[in-house]
Amino acid sequence: MDDAGPIFIGGTGRSGTSVMGALLNSHPDIVLPAHENKLIVEKDGLRDLVDRLGGRFDMKRHHYAVADFVRWARKLRSFGFRDASLNAKLRSLMDTQKLGFQKSCEILARENPGADLSIHAVGQGFDFSHYDGCINRFIRRLCSAVIDDGIVDTEGLIRPFIIPRSMDRAAVLDECRQLLNELYSSPMRRASASRWCDDTPSNWLYLDFLYELYPGMKFVHMIRDPRDVVSSYVKQVWAPSDPKLVVAILRSQFAAYETVKRLIPPDRIMEIRLEDISADKARALADLSAFLGVENRFNPALFFNEKINAGDYAGQIDADVVSLIEAELSGWMTRQGYLA
Repeated sequence: MDDAGPIFIGGTGRSGTSVMGALLNSHPDIVLPAHENKLIVEKDGLRDLVDRLGGRFDMKRHHYAVADFVRWARKLRSFGFRDASLNAKLRSLMDTQKLGFQKSCEILARENPGADLSIHAVGQGFDFSHYDGCINRFIRRLCSAVIDDGIVDTEGLIRPFIIPRSMDRAAVLDECRQLLNELYSSPMRRASASRWCDDTPSNWLYLDFLYELYPGMKFVHMIRDPRDVVSSYVKQVWAPSDPKLVVAILRSQFAAYETVKRLIPPDRIMEIRLEDISADKARALADLSAFLGVENRFNPALFFNEKINAGDYAGQIDADVVSLIEAELSGWMTRQGYLA
């Protein structure tokens, strides 16, 4: 088995990243403890921490780098609002009006725009005590001192004020790697697995960072017909409802991916069209096993063909939107076989 590094999954939202995560998690040697570990590549996570801490010492910049990471780690600890009264309203909406979690969160977040809310729970997936311990030890390793009384600056009182160690980029990467190795060690041990995976969709936009963090990583890029992606996107609470905005986002994302992809050895990346898994599941799983260097011991029953809904965009979005998608994203769609 190729156990040189973790497996990252990414792609546009609604492209099958969660399906692939569940599939990989079904393998006895692979574990996915927390769906979408947004602690790694997303804003204020480890990627930002490395960019902001590595290099020349800058006291305030470095304070905010660590403080923002701590805030983000706390936000990702558990689902819901930090305000108990809002959580009670959340449960009420879900129970009495039979609304889903995300829809209920959207209603309350729009009514309370300043409220602290998380729709992801990384800490819960890893076990709260283990997650908290890993984060706390990581922060202690980063910091040389903490001024509890804070400092008075042009912004006013900054309290507490964190003074991180002076580290170069390689040293910060080492600390981040140690955090993730420790964080994933417990669920790997419980599952008797030798490898972990993460299915955060935005991983595909930060392949260079993931490769820098784990040179032995493998990356599975989930690809789906952009017409179906747009059709699905506009129905989500976390996405723009205007298809023109979604198309603009996708156009920028495709360009960013194709730029960063050139920085990564080709043998680290596998691109899989969601529709191809549906069309020939046996072949797709065999190819995936070969790429990852594992026996084909996935549970194919976790992949339901009817969930693909390939081509359903025709009845969901207007013809002019379809024309816009095909015009704006023609290069990507042609390269991926969606347009002749």
